[in-house]
Amino acid sequence: MKKLIRFPVPSLALDVRIASNRCEWTGAFELVYRCYLAKNYIPPHPGRIVYQPVFGLPVSRTIIATSELDEVLGTLTVVGDNASGMQLEATYPFEVQSLRSDGRKVAEITCLAVWPTHEFHPRAVFFAITRFMFHYTRWAGYDDLLMAIHPSHQKFYQYCLGAESLGPLRPNKAVRGNPSVCCRIDLHKLRSRVNPKLLQQYETGEQPESRFKAPKIPQADHLHFCRLRGISPEGDFLAGKAERHRALGRDAA
Repeated sequence: MKKLIRFPVPSLALDVRIASNRCEWTGAFELVYRCYLAKNYIPPHPGRIVYQPVFGLPVSRTIIATSELDEVLGTLTVVGDNASGMQLEATYPFEVQSLRSDGRKVAEITCLAVWPTHEFHPRAVFFAITRFMFHYTRWAGYDDLLMAIHPSHQKFYQYCLGAESLGPLRPNKAVRGNPSVCCRIDLHKLRSRVNPKLLQQYETGEQPESRFKAPKIPQADHLHFCRLRGISPEGDFLAGKAERHRALGRDAA
C-alpha cells in the first residue's frame, strides 16, 4: 500500500495571499528566476526575474507564501484564459483548444517555485500555496487548471493534486527545450482523483472572499517588469498567437 503523503505543518507563521504591490511581485518573480536558473530552465538575465506579458492581464493573479519577515518563500501564478492565450499553448495548442471547444473555463498554473530554507520544509510551502490556489480558482469559477510539468514531477502532481496527463511529452521552448507533459486538474473531480485524507488537508482553511479580490498588476508595474525582463508588453502576445495558429493548422492537417 502506498504511504499517504502528509504535508508538514510549519513551526513558524506562513502567510499565503495574492501579491498586491510591487515589492511582493518582485519577490515572487525573483524567486522564480533563482529556482529556474538553478534547474537550467532559463539562461542568466540581468533583470533577474521571470515575467510574462500575460501576468499584466486582469485574469492573472500571483499567489505568494511569505515568512514573518515578509520574505517570499513560495509562489505560483494563475493565468486565466484570455484572447492573447496562455504560454503553454506554444507547446500544447490543440490540447488547450479542445477544452475551450467543450466550453470549459480554463486557467494555466505557471511559475510555481519554492525556495528551501531551514525554517520551512519545502513541502509545507508547496502545500500552503497550492491549497490557496484550489480555494481561489474554485471561487473564480474555473473548471480546469493546466500545467506544463517536468516528467520527473508528474507522479507527485498526480498523487497530490489529481493532475492527469492531457498531452504527450514534448520539448518546451519556455524552459530551454526541457521536456514537459501537459497536465490537467479537473476541479470538479478532485474527490475521485485525490486521496480522501489528502484532500481533507486541502479543503481545510477556508479563506474569506475578501482575500481573493486583490487587484491586478497596475500598468505602471507591468511596464516596469517588462523593461526588467527586456520583453515587449504586447509584442509577445501577437507573436504567440501567430505561433499557436500555425501549430493548430499543422495538427488539423
